[in-house]
Amino acid sequence: MLRSILIDAEVELNDYSDHIMRGVSVKFGLNSAEYVSVGGTRKKDKKRPVRKTMSSLDLTDNEG
Repeated sequence: MLRSILIDAEVELNDYSDHIMRGVSVKFGLNSAEYVSVGGTRKKDKKRPVRKTMSSLDLTDNEG
């Protein structure tokens, strides 16, 4: 009983938090200090994953 109340409250809080963050991002933008102050990460601060590629020389060295 109490667990389901807690889970419902967490879902409601997450929805509210998401709503606030979206509102701040619309008004101030994703690269603003205001967006960071409500818990967001600036778009320009997010690092893109680097994909590693193996050259054909690396493949021939590993074959044996």
